[in-house]
Amino acid sequence: MPESISSERPSDFPTTCAIALKEWAAVVLGLLEGRHSILLRKGGIHEGGFHLEHERFFLFPTYEHQKPDFIRPEHHDLIGHSASWGASAGRLILPAYSEVVSVQEARTLAALRGLSEFHIWSDLYLEMRLAYKPEKPLHVILLRVFRLPDPPIIRVTEAHGGCVSWVPLEDECSVYKPTPVLPRPNMVQ
Repeated sequence: MPESISSERPSDFPTTCAIALKEWAAVVLGLLEGRHSILLRKGGIHEGGFHLEHERFFLFPTYEHQKPDFIRPEHHDLIGHSASWGASAGRLILPAYSEVVSVQEARTLAALRGLSEFHIWSDLYLEMRLAYKPEKPLHVILLRVFRLPDPPIIRVTEAHGGCVSWVPLEDECSVYKPTPVLPRPNMVQ
């Protein structure tokens, strides 16, 4: 799956961003450690379905619905270590910036199991995602994730709450000196 290419910043790479995508904190840490490369989306409870509205965004770590049973045992260490980003005193660290490399649909557990080297989720979680709104496609989103030497810290507001995928940020946040976690990956069919 991964394909080595230049890790230099593309000329069209933004210097600021004002949007974030919610994801479990353990998954965000897995992305930053190179143990995880994909996201699964059907859409939040308050969304009709998932729409890839942005191709580049910050990752907004959440703890809602994150459970050890949904993560394979060999990755349980990510759960405790990701707690340091938590919203303390109404603030939250946005520890990673990402860009979408490709989007595909998965309709079977076998297809998702075939991607197990690229994610940390348990079969229980994969089955649950497939069963939720079965009429909706399950989007497999391959990301290229970037570390930031000075990640933004935002003020958490009511607008960031609820089961939604995308959260607008109050201000443009700097995407200063992004360093790719892994070379640009390439999704296999």
